[in-house]
Amino acid sequence: MKLLKSKNSGDGFGYVKLKIESEDDIWELYNLILSGDSVRSVTYRKTHKENISGTVTIKVHKLVMTVIVKNTEYGGQALRVSGFNAIDNEHVKMGQHHTLELKVGSELVLYKRSWDWLARTRLDEACKKKIGTGDDILILLIGNGVANMFLVSSQKTSKLFTVSHNITRGGKNNNNSYKESKNKFFQMIIQNLVSHLNFNDLDNIILGGPGFFKDDFFKYLFDSDNQKNKEFTSILKRKKHIFIVTKTSSVFQSSIDEILLNEDFQEKLKDTKAFQQVKLIQHFQYLLATNPDLVCYGLKNTENALENNAIETLMVSDALIRSDCLKIRSKLANITGMNNSMGGKTCIFSSTHNSGKTLENMSGIAAILRFPVEHLLECEVDESNQAWETGYEGGGRNDGQDEDFDWFKKEKDEIKKHQMPQLDNNSLERQFQQNSTTSDNFLASLKSDKQDDDFFSDMD
Repeated sequence: MKLLKSKNSGDGFGYVKLKIESEDDIWELYNLILSGDSVRSVTYRKTHKENISGTVTIKVHKLVMTVIVKNTEYGGQALRVSGFNAIDNEHVKMGQHHTLELKVGSELVLYKRSWDWLARTRLDEACKKKIGTGDDILILLIGNGVANMFLVSSQKTSKLFTVSHNITRGGKNNNNSYKESKNKFFQMIIQNLVSHLNFNDLDNIILGGPGFFKDDFFKYLFDSDNQKNKEFTSILKRKKHIFIVTKTSSVFQSSIDEILLNEDFQEKLKDTKAFQQVKLIQHFQYLLATNPDLVCYGLKNTENALENNAIETLMVSDALIRSDCLKIRSKLANITGMNNSMGGKTCIFSSTHNSGKTLENMSGIAAILRFPVEHLLECEVDESNQAWETGYEGGGRNDGQDEDFDWFKKEKDEIKKHQMPQLDNNSLERQFQQNSTTSDNFLASLKSDKQDDDFFSDMD
């Protein structure tokens, strides 16, 4: 992700202008853009106009819109940001619903009423990560007629492709058919590898599986008699060292942790975030079984441990960070920010990793402690989960999202009083300073931003 511009008023309110450079950036934005934020980007809007004759003319207009976010939808290659139009324009009235679609190459401006420690940290990590760094792990799991290719990055675990092929049973009278069907299966895997990966840029591919198919595929891959693509064969000869063959119990995602915890690979994988998170969860579970006084999980216990400055490592699921409930997000921001200021470590777990799913089963928040803390609750998972879901520690109705948008409704009339004259190049910063003293002036700041033509000239 490329940071093009940023401004902050000093009290937390401000914006960043970003360019999406990879599909990993789309996932990062999915975790960064929350309900109640605002996003500005180039978009398209259809308009319908009825002619005198009764026919309807449909036009598609390209325009820049600022949307107050209601929800986001991650689609792998695109992020759909839905919400309400914050600024009147010729084609869309303020308050009307609209959806922005952000893809690789898109530029956007993200406004937040509060850039807390968690948001700043995630943004900083996303902008520092370079495409093609060695933090990604490629895992190809091969079984009898089934192969799954996974990419394990610091942000998520994704399946690149699946190959299925019926392999004929071998026997005295059927050996040729068996060999032909198996070779066909291997060719299908190779075709997918070539179409999905650039072997010149790869540092490692781990081949795994429960039987002998992974070993047979490895031999087949480097048998030049089997390869029709001479260029690919030449690349393979130079890249044979990147392949690692190991045994796993299955060809499915559940076997990824078996590879990450394999002692034979730990030296090679030790710097990857996926490996570090798996080891952290493994250490947490070990302490939970052998010395439970040195761990805690659930909201109340974690807050209690933090108040006693007992947290060594805080673990938080990104599923909680994306919550629609303002109370949940506020609590998380306070907890992570305070833990950082006290010198504790904070690790954000991806909900697509197996380790992240394990953390979610423990309420989504847990900690490894420096020392035991008295008065921690022994059984609080159900109550803690209810608190996360409702936004109230005692349970109740989920009003978090409604509260996020109450201020938008109140500002509809108020914003009309903020009709700004043409502003100079420094106007945006001045208006942030004037209008961001309270969150109630958030929309007024967006309105004044619309007048800064210089800032958005390259997006129109």
